[in-house]
Amino acid sequence: MIAPTSSTSTYTGSAEPNSLTAGAGGKLGKQEFLHLLVTQLRYQDPMNPMDGQDMAAQLAQFSTVEQLVELNKSIEAQSAGAAAMLQATNSNVALGTIGKEVFALGNQVEIPESGVDDASVTFAVDGTGGRATLRLLDPDGKVVSSKFLGVVGGGRQTFNLGEIGMKAGPGLYRYEVEVADGDKAVDVEQYVKGLVNGVTYGSSGAVLTAGRITIPIGQVISVTTPTDR
Repeated sequence: MIAPTSSTSTYTGSAEPNSLTAGAGGKLGKQEFLHLLVTQLRYQDPMNPMDGQDMAAQLAQFSTVEQLVELNKSIEAQSAGAAAMLQATNSNVALGTIGKEVFALGNQVEIPESGVDDASVTFAVDGTGGRATLRLLDPDGKVVSSKFLGVVGGGRQTFNLGEIGMKAGPGLYRYEVEVADGDKAVDVEQYVKGLVNGVTYGSSGAVLTAGRITIPIGQVISVTTPTDR
């Protein structure tokens, strides 16, 4: 005989409770639940029949669990749809940047074969500024050239690489700017810029290419049309 309370504990749990997960007999759904309920009623003790309120509570609990599962599926489907729409939008935006100049968060700088006249770095200094040092690093993180920039004010600053770039030579580098106000380090936000000539796609989304510089689409701050075009 199935005890009246044996099925009640079965229907507690999270979004996919024991009542809806696969066991030795397979997955328990609506039809299986009703079959068990009818069987329970058929073989209940006639001297101690199942209380109507208990049965109603079990039915209500099962209905609630089923609704929660369906709601969870609906939310997952909506989230997947929103992610796909966002990816499609980013892809269209990325393609629209080809031939445009982009300004983005980043720390890459390319010194072209034409020389350092076409190479500069832009960064923003927090507060009132301080004494700044600029360093160029190779792909392994080794400092290949550095220069003391003197005292710089707060806000956005742009410096041509000049002598520091000539010492490093043509190539792709990372750069870092260290600013100090006395003994206190000052926060610096670094930027990258370039003329977009291609777009690649990966697991993290669209990535713009500007020469040898790579810029994730999510890092872009502004897009402009070159003035000489």
